[in-house]
Amino acid sequence: MSAATLHIHAQFKYHVLHFLLSSPAFEDYLHCEDLLLQPPAPRRQLLSGKAHRTTQMPLKTVPIDESTYEGNSKQLQMNECVSQQGVVRVVQVREGLDQSERRRGEADESGHAEMDV
Repeated sequence: MSAATLHIHAQFKYHVLHFLLSSPAFEDYLHCEDLLLQPPAPRRQLLSGKAHRTTQMPLKTVPIDESTYEGNSKQLQMNECVSQQGVVRVVQVREGLDQSERRRGEADESGHAEMDV
């Protein structure tokens, strides 16, 4: 068995025994604090404390009905969540580069460049 499987089995055994020992039938059981009945050591425990806090970014509500395909499509096109966080999508940057390259190509063909104001 793999290490993950063994850990899952140990967790399962602990939960079953903990449930049984928490029942009224085992109130007087003398060995509840035995080392064999302690929970298994945590595996890949998350770090805690001020240095490991999750940054929260509450978002404003948007009047888009996301229960339909059209609403989901609109949400993705508007990119509302991303724009509220002030993040520029790579796709938008790439689209901007494509447009500027197209304008440069048009300028090369016509002999003069158009300025965007």
